[in-house]
Amino acid sequence: MKVKAPDWFADWFDTAYYHILYKHRDNTEAKRFLNNLMAHTQLPKNTRILDLACGRGRHAMQLFELGYTVHGLDLSSSNIAFANKFTQKGLSFEVGDMRNDLGENQYHAVLNAFTSFGYFEDDQSHQAVFNNIYRALKPEGHFYFDYLNAESLGEIPTKPEEKTIEGIHFKIQRRLEDRHVIKEIQVTDGTKSFTYCEQVALYYASDFVEMLEKAQFEIVEQWGDYNLNKFEANHSPRCIIMARK
Repeated sequence: MKVKAPDWFADWFDTAYYHILYKHRDNTEAKRFLNNLMAHTQLPKNTRILDLACGRGRHAMQLFELGYTVHGLDLSSSNIAFANKFTQKGLSFEVGDMRNDLGENQYHAVLNAFTSFGYFEDDQSHQAVFNNIYRALKPEGHFYFDYLNAESLGEIPTKPEEKTIEGIHFKIQRRLEDRHVIKEIQVTDGTKSFTYCEQVALYYASDFVEMLEKAQFEIVEQWGDYNLNKFEANHSPRCIIMARK
C-alpha cells in the first residue's frame, strides 16, 4: 500500500506505525516549551485554548495541568479516540480538519506546535488555515505557532536511515522536491510491507510573517528554540511566532 500527497496525513497519522516510529519524542522538552511559553506570555489561567492538530493530546493535557481550559482538534480519529480517555471538565477533544471553519471568537489562544502544519499541496490551503485561526480567536487573542526553521536545515541526507522498533523495520529516505521536505517511510512488519509519505512545505520565517499579516495578525514576538531565545535565521532550530488578533 502506498500513501502519497495530497492527503498522506489522513492515513499515516491514523496508523499504529506512526506512533511506534515516533515513540521517542521528548515529552520533557514539550513540557518545558509550554511552561516557558505560558510563563513568558502570562496568559491568564482558566482562559480557553485550542490545541490545533493536537495528536493524542499530550500538549493539550500539559496546558490543562497548567490551569487552562483546553480543546484539542485533530484529523486522526484514532488519535482523538486515544485522547478522549482523558476527557474531563475543562479538557475536550474533537476530530476536525484545520482547513475547515474553527468557529468565530471562540478562543483566547490557539496553539499549533511541533511542525503540525505545512501538510497541504498549495499556499492557498495554508493561508486558509491562518484565516480560520484568526476568525476563531477572540479580540486580542494570541496565536502561538511553532515550525521547523527552513534556513537552518542544511543538506538533506541522501543515505536512507534504517531502524527496527518493536520488531518492525523502518527505512526512511528524505529528499527536497517542489519546495517540500519529503520523507518516504518503508515499513516491514513480518511478511507485510507498506510505504508511507510525509511532506511539509519548505516555508521560511519571512513567508510565515507575510501569511500571518495577510490574515490580519499582528506579529508580537519571534523565538528560535523552546527556551525562547531570539530567532536567528541561519542558526535557530525552530521558527516560533506569537501573533495577536
